[in-house]
Amino acid sequence: TLYDMRVSEQFGGSAYSEPCVSIATFIAATGTGVIERGDPAQADIRIPYVSGNTYVSFIRARTFGRYELPLGSHFFGVEVRAGLEFLQRLNALHLFENASADHPLHLVSTAGLWIGRFPLARVIKETALRLLDAGLQHGDDLSVEARSLDILTAAIAMMREPLYCGSVRLARDIRKL
Repeated sequence: TLYDMRVSEQFGGSAYSEPCVSIATFIAATGTGVIERGDPAQADIRIPYVSGNTYVSFIRARTFGRYELPLGSHFFGVEVRAGLEFLQRLNALHLFENASADHPLHLVSTAGLWIGRFPLARVIKETALRLLDAGLQHGDDLSVEARSLDILTAAIAMMREPLYCGSVRLARDIRKL
């Protein structure tokens, strides 16, 4: 999903997700995501959207929530989702299944959900900007898919080596095609 919204009035809505990994890269963002716990005894989880951050969510079970964007905000970024079968084929599902509160990127977790956050690395920001340009300006589906896979690859690298968040590089950036 590609986002380039300027909010002219209070804006929000409901959302849900099937099991997947979601990588949300916010170049500009203000507002809050709310994960509904579905149990009156447990408070909903509020996640502030912060510009210049990437959020990685591992969603184990269907999850419901909502989003709230304040008046005057600019919401600019991308969200890439990958199904669990696809992650298994990439030999990356275990990275997310084994993520715990001890993981350096951990932000919040429940029995069915793990969310991590890291500062927006230069390569991910550049890739997200190329993805936004390809999708919003040119309608280039092949470039959108390629850049989405680049963001997924970078997020997997962050999960493997979280201490190197600022220096992640894509293989394509290192060698000539």
